[in-house]
Amino acid sequence: MPTSDIYPSLHDLEEELETYYMCTGISVAAIDDKGTERSFHGQRVSFCEEYLLSAGLIHDCQQARLKACKQAVGLGEPYFMMCPANLLHIAVPLMKNNIFCGGLLAGPIVLNTPYNQSSPGGDEFDQTGNQHLAELIKTIPAVDPVRTSYLGNLLYMLSSVQNNAILYKVKESAQLQSQIYDQIQTHKDNILEEGAIRQRERTLHARVKQGEYAAAKLVLGELLALIYLMEGKDIDAIKARCSELNALISRAALDGGAPIKDILAFTMLLTKDLKNLKNIDEISSWMSHALQYYCESITPLFEKETTAEIKKAVQYVNHHYKDNIKLTDVARHVHLNPSYFSFLFKKGTGASFVDYVLDLRIEESKDLLVNTARSINEIAVAVGFTSQSYFARVFRQRTGRTPGIYRQKYGT
Repeated sequence: MPTSDIYPSLHDLEEELETYYMCTGISVAAIDDKGTERSFHGQRVSFCEEYLLSAGLIHDCQQARLKACKQAVGLGEPYFMMCPANLLHIAVPLMKNNIFCGGLLAGPIVLNTPYNQSSPGGDEFDQTGNQHLAELIKTIPAVDPVRTSYLGNLLYMLSSVQNNAILYKVKESAQLQSQIYDQIQTHKDNILEEGAIRQRERTLHARVKQGEYAAAKLVLGELLALIYLMEGKDIDAIKARCSELNALISRAALDGGAPIKDILAFTMLLTKDLKNLKNIDEISSWMSHALQYYCESITPLFEKETTAEIKKAVQYVNHHYKDNIKLTDVARHVHLNPSYFSFLFKKGTGASFVDYVLDLRIEESKDLLVNTARSINEIAVAVGFTSQSYFARVFRQRTGRTPGIYRQKYGT
């Protein structure tokens, strides 16, 4: 999971970056504010490394790419960088609240001038006798100077899409803040009861389970207003309430068929962030971000060409994976032949039934290892494994670490 605040919304750009590559043939990458690559679409080329090696040059490509993105900030337009191998790279910045957070880079590109149109970039290597480099450079797209300007403008548009996605999330949070304030004014003179909160929690669960974000946001706003009124200025009590609320809506997302791996990983990050929140505005923004993520995580499952039986099966497995669950049991639950059910389940989820259940158990065990003091044996039994040794073997196969080492590395 990304460490910078800008990157939870970078997934909004993935389709656009893939489209850029597929339409232009130019590879494109997204980097963070340290120059680390966060996303890549295109074909990797080995030309640059081999060129530097053959020329005896040392060049920090990561820092050069980062510097190019920063220079684009001052220009207010794409920055065109030529690397030591005489290849063109196009850089544009990613910004948040006028602060540099990374950038997008397209390239490498061979600049197709009138002097090398017949064999772009290859002649100079042919003349040196380095036939291997001459062949490698032919795998890099050749573009005339006029077209590079358009490629830069298109890349800059993509960075604007990403920045607009961030602004949209800020706007959503601000709308929720306003809604909460209105609800506080409405309920401040009423006698508040726990029953009122429980009733709205059930409604919120139902809305999130269906992925109904707009309706869920209205219920969340009223819930938060009631919580703030009941707890007054006790920030710790409000955090505790919101932690419970987050658990409720994350479970609703799972009930709606959201991928448990993504939900558990996101919930772990949210739990850590909650400790650092200082006031109700920050808490409201935190809840808004959580709700939107959980609702959106449900949508992809129902957009797949998945039968109603498999949707029902996924929901059943998400509820019972800690039990001694078997494929035949779930097939019977959805009234399908086990063999046919196995085929449909893998087609609908992308994983075999056994792998899907094991993944659920391992993801749950990660959360327990990091956030509880329960023994490894207790955790193994709690998530559905028949023995600690079997749990440890599966855990290591899927994470590359033993449960104990995982706890040492990520535990609080």
